[in-house]
Amino acid sequence: MAHDEEQDARNRPAEAERPRDPGQETRPIDPRGVLGSISDRQEMRYAVREEDGMRVLTCRDAPEVRVVVERGATVSEATAKRARERTIFLDGAAQGPPFLDKERRVFNLDHHEGCVRSFTVATCEQALVLVLRGLELAGERWTVRAGNPDLDTVLAIWVLLNAMHLSEPGSSRRARIIPLVRLESVIDAHGLDLQELTGFSRETLERTGRTLESLREREIALEESEEWGNTDLPERTAELLHAVDLLVYPPDFFEPLDEVEILDRFSLGPDRLGIVCRSSRGIYEVEASLRKLYERRLGMIALRSGEQTYTLRQVDTFLSDDLTAVYDELNALDPAVAQGGTENRWGGSAEIGGSPRRTGTRLTHEEIATACRRAYRRPGRWERVARVAGAVGLSAGLFGFGWALQHTLRRFASPPSGWIPVIPVVGVLVAILLLLFLLARHLPRLYGLRRPSGREWLWSSPVALLAAVGGGLWVPSGISGPGLSPPDLLLLLLLPVISELLLRGLAHGIVAQSFRVSHGGRSWMISVPTVTTALLSTVLGLFLFFLVGEGVPPAPDLEIRAGALFLFGLAAGAARERSGSLFAPLSLHLAGSLAIGFGLLPVLVA
Repeated sequence: MAHDEEQDARNRPAEAERPRDPGQETRPIDPRGVLGSISDRQEMRYAVREEDGMRVLTCRDAPEVRVVVERGATVSEATAKRARERTIFLDGAAQGPPFLDKERRVFNLDHHEGCVRSFTVATCEQALVLVLRGLELAGERWTVRAGNPDLDTVLAIWVLLNAMHLSEPGSSRRARIIPLVRLESVIDAHGLDLQELTGFSRETLERTGRTLESLREREIALEESEEWGNTDLPERTAELLHAVDLLVYPPDFFEPLDEVEILDRFSLGPDRLGIVCRSSRGIYEVEASLRKLYERRLGMIALRSGEQTYTLRQVDTFLSDDLTAVYDELNALDPAVAQGGTENRWGGSAEIGGSPRRTGTRLTHEEIATACRRAYRRPGRWERVARVAGAVGLSAGLFGFGWALQHTLRRFASPPSGWIPVIPVVGVLVAILLLLFLLARHLPRLYGLRRPSGREWLWSSPVALLAAVGGGLWVPSGISGPGLSPPDLLLLLLLPVISELLLRGLAHGIVAQSFRVSHGGRSWMISVPTVTTALLSTVLGLFLFFLVGEGVPPAPDLEIRAGALFLFGLAAGAARERSGSLFAPLSLHLAGSLAIGFGLLPVLVA
């Protein structure tokens, strides 16, 4: 009896108030009418809000997970398997047997159809096994779908929303929730007669049974309450989740977050988390609070202290990288970096830094979380090979498309002779623009679609000029001097555009997602994306001879031209990375091509 009283005393919540999120239309749940004894702090953990035309249940500590609870909602097995990535169906929300699609991360946690119910653990225990086996929900958007929220389903939802607090082996939270889930699973699968299958001692079984019965009574009370009779299922689910909180967490567990609002979380590798949060407190005070909540899992913090002001702090010294990698990612993505001069950048030391000082940042907290996750993620060897192969394959495909179009025109069509080279060039340009729209629409700055930043990229101009003199800019023979015809002038303009959009835009953006690049304000380096695109530009320059029917230059002209093409590719890649924009190499390419076309720039290889 004394033990139960001590347990109840630990579970009584302290009175405090969690900060509200002014950016969301959130409707907190008022549980006092039925459950009572739930603090304001815990009351604010779960909320129901409108999102994409649906009422979704969210947890303040797991902002990346949204729960959709719809009465009687179910989808077919085929529909479930085609569901959007990172979707979890619970307890009948999807028909058919339970399944785990690990590649797309679509799971059906169930023990009704397509399985032997007596041999299959209940939904809540399936969810617990996934979490304890390392299912990581932080950093990407997940959707959990449920139908009628009985106790089995509610415990499964609770486990998924509180996964970050169950990762520590031997923690008091695990010790309190595992017996509840295990007993509910046995009862749900086998009934009340086989509770001994839990393997609990008589004392543990009786104590856990009383706790589980109190939850069931609250579930029944919610169903029978006149106050809640007309409410929707997400609200009812939130109330039961609050009740589970009271049984698992000590009263002061959420005190560290009294003045800290978690905006986003992201994975930093095995068992490490990054947190984007908002608070009026200092970074070290926030760090101390978050350490109490996330313990050793806390890897880094991005603290929003103003509308456009962030402080970054790396907590774990032994992460795969430090904040300098984060600064590079953020400077490449933030539109504000191009404003206010060269010093207006994300920067600081390897362990603490912040947003651009003059203007602040123009990135959202979701974009900051994505950039931080990318910076600390080390791509594997095969992923890097796949990136390079993808850029090469895409370029080769477009080369082949241009050649096929040129060949078809010469064989089956009869446009004016001067326009024959222009038509395939326009066709390739349209194809490149379509691909660029598809690949770069979510991360345009990664593909160089931004204004050039700073002036460091101009140092590559002399190298580009030297390469152009040596034949590094290909211009079809006969296009030179004043009085250029419209087709010739159009070629002079279009060839640099398609070359830079393809190489310094598409190809560079694809490869740079798995390799480090050079940045303005940092030491100069020749990156893998720059070398890759320089090699591709060499092949492209030689390929263009075939495209217009000129053949390959004879030796030693071929070696000179190939070397010049490669050198110009390196200079253009350096300008692309130092400026952060493909418009810098495009300006170099256009200037050189027009100078050659109008006879202003002599070349060694005509």
